[in-house]
Amino acid sequence: MATYFKNIEHIICDGDEVNRDLLATKTRKREVVEARQQVMYFIKKIHGKNMSWAKIASFYGKDHATAMHACKTVINLMDTNRQFREKNFEYMKKINEMIAAREYADKIKKESLDFIREKLLEAINSGEPLVLSDVICYNSSFEKPKTEDLLPSTETE
Repeated sequence: MATYFKNIEHIICDGDEVNRDLLATKTRKREVVEARQQVMYFIKKIHGKNMSWAKIASFYGKDHATAMHACKTVINLMDTNRQFREKNFEYMKKINEMIAAREYADKIKKESLDFIREKLLEAINSGEPLVLSDVICYNSSFEKPKTEDLLPSTETE
């Protein structure tokens, strides 16, 4: 699973109107601290046991206890502050949409590479010349082209 760290930062900082560059500073301004805590919370929520507290904290030059405290603070605020909870639900929706879009793009990329690999192997095994642009001719729906569409044109101008 990819780390969605920068994407999550963008979502939170855009929503809270906080400069991303301030997250890694030592500032204790409430809006910056809260944004940093939210990013840590969402990273842990998404990655779970696949990412340690220490790794999450290291993004901001903090220790593992700070990341743990950040998550506890966000959970507490969501339990007690309706406006904060609603804002975080919106962030979670945006994060889920981002993850789904990225996973879909990765799937299409893998399918494209698998298809190209298949066509290259066919060309190597047949001994016929192959033009790479003939292989990479997906239509807008990302469907594999028909075999006859991959053959070089015999028409001359």
